[in-house]
Amino acid sequence: MPPVLKAAMRIKSRNIGEIAFVADIAMIIALAIGLHAAWEAIAREGGADINQYGAVGLVVALLFGLMMRASRAYEPDALASLANQTTLIARNFGLLLLIVLLAAALSKTSAEYSRAWFILFAVLGPAVLMLVRLIFSMMMNRIAATDVMKRQVVVIGSGAMLTQCLAGLEGRSDELHVAGVFGRRNGNGDPDHLQPMESLDEYVRANDIDELIIAVDPANRDEAKGFLSAASNFPLDVKFATPSPFDGVVVRGFDNLGHVVLLEALNRPLSGYSRLIKNLEDRILGALLLIAVLPLFAVIALLIKLESRGPVFFRQRRNGFNNDVIRVFKFRSMRVVEDGAVITQATRGDPRVTRMGKFLRRTSIDELPQLINVVMGEMSIVGPRPHAVAHNEKFAGDIDQYLRRHHVKPGITGWAQIHGLRGETDTIEKMARRVEYDLWYIDNWSLWLDIRIILATPFVVLLGRNAY
Repeated sequence: MPPVLKAAMRIKSRNIGEIAFVADIAMIIALAIGLHAAWEAIAREGGADINQYGAVGLVVALLFGLMMRASRAYEPDALASLANQTTLIARNFGLLLLIVLLAAALSKTSAEYSRAWFILFAVLGPAVLMLVRLIFSMMMNRIAATDVMKRQVVVIGSGAMLTQCLAGLEGRSDELHVAGVFGRRNGNGDPDHLQPMESLDEYVRANDIDELIIAVDPANRDEAKGFLSAASNFPLDVKFATPSPFDGVVVRGFDNLGHVVLLEALNRPLSGYSRLIKNLEDRILGALLLIAVLPLFAVIALLIKLESRGPVFFRQRRNGFNNDVIRVFKFRSMRVVEDGAVITQATRGDPRVTRMGKFLRRTSIDELPQLINVVMGEMSIVGPRPHAVAHNEKFAGDIDQYLRRHHVKPGITGWAQIHGLRGETDTIEKMARRVEYDLWYIDNWSLWLDIRIILATPFVVLLGRNAY
């Protein structure tokens, strides 16, 4: 199979709706602008310029996408039904055209737009959208017979509950695919394909897994809590196959596998449209900010080179999303560049920090090159701060749920930072406090929360507290 086709086959059901949403918006905007350009070339008529037509297309596109989303038209099952899509497209697009006509009449701007353009837009708009739906339907039918569109599930557990859980999953094989089964063998009818728990971490990180189910007999509560601790390291939906809740487990919802009840214990953060919005925020805002600060980069680079020998930038290994190792860009603020097994954090009056470095670190300008990591897709503008690999390994064993910080991309600024938790973390208590704020951010993310953090960051940085 060609590599391109293999890549297409790996598209997951949770991504299909996002792709359709973006495709709709792009096609409507392109159609609005393209029809104007084509009609101007053919008829040579005057009137509104291309920016006005583009604005109309943008408004219609965004409203159409939101209306289709509200109609749940981007769900995989809905996308597979051409009849359902035809109804939704005709209804929502027609309603929007009526709104546009009413707005133009009330604002007395209808004379500025070409009637021919409006008629073509009204006719070709639904036709183009249906063409997009036809492509999606063909693609989904092509891969429907495979396991790609199904939610990929890993099951960990032991005993009779594991057996019941696997039997229940067979009954939902049309939507769930068991990608792996892990646990500890006890010799009592263990599945033949049971893999050791020691290989769980490597397997989950190497494969595109959606959900993890813990199946443990009610009497083995300590074992269940151990499995939950292991599962919380991954940015996945985590469920318990159990007849009753365990102490300390917050039940977020319910599901079932035949006669087996599933208790939802953890939810994957930033899934679906939240992840799409977050990615758009990072890529667009990150690129704009990077372009804006390039002149500042040139001045800082010159000052660093004039003061001391060494590179302008240095890249340090840090842990990112899903605990993967990334190399984070920073302006060099010290006379040394540490990236080994032992990294000594900067302290007040640290002789390794240059004079220019003191200013860079106090104002956090040394972190600005991480906009490159944001544009590359390795970091976010807002998120838990990434720590050096050496520090990460140390704190992961000392602080409960520490690794859950990696369920989202690390950020240049964050909820903890605007609350003064920045700079040196020389005690477990300081780091635990920072982790508490990071986890609150992950559990309560919204676009407005990100905007609030971004707007607050300059005021916190100007105070320069705890950064040296």
